[in-house]
Amino acid sequence: TGFELETIWYPTDNLRFLFNYGYTNPEIGNSQALVNGLDPWARDPGANPVVAAPPPGGANPAQIGQNLSGNILPFSPKNKIALNGTYTWDFEDGSTLDASASYFWQDIAYSNIFNMWATKMPQWDQVDARLSWTSSDGVFTVIGFVRNLMDELQYDGRGGGRRVANGTRDVAGLAMCGSTPATTIDYRNGTGYLPQDCLTVTDTYRPPRTIGAELQIRF
Repeated sequence: TGFELETIWYPTDNLRFLFNYGYTNPEIGNSQALVNGLDPWARDPGANPVVAAPPPGGANPAQIGQNLSGNILPFSPKNKIALNGTYTWDFEDGSTLDASASYFWQDIAYSNIFNMWATKMPQWDQVDARLSWTSSDGVFTVIGFVRNLMDELQYDGRGGGRRVANGTRDVAGLAMCGSTPATTIDYRNGTGYLPQDCLTVTDTYRPPRTIGAELQIRF
């Protein structure tokens, strides 16, 4: 469920503003017990196990399923905002010049249904700019643009992976690989020994600042 608001405002004949806001409620209701492959014993602080997770230590227990009630669907941010402003110059020869700037913001999202920290995409925003000239007969349009003007990081995805240890696997939680001696591979004995399970995170980004031009010919 959700809603979308779209508004257009013309302060003058040559100036216009567009504002869009979208809200989505992609929350999951009660679910059957599902096992998170990144956290099979449901020990992450954000986990919602259907039974109490066993204390760490000893042999690996049976995997623990989770109820996903309240989690949000993958790649479904709850809030999005878009704002655009455009000014048009009308020249005596009939040609026009449009200058516009846009701002876009997206809320946090997750890449899987368990909403774990290793799959959480931070909120991000983007600023674009565009300048276009169109001939009086509408045949030619010349466009110059800059996307991601501020050269900010924007996320297309974030995926987590689990490295299974050579040593103790029944631990109180999963940390980032390489963050502690227990999550760092020890190559000193030539075996590549990993004492404790850990998680890797792979980010996928949208393009960095991009500058370009375009020529359109209509016939």
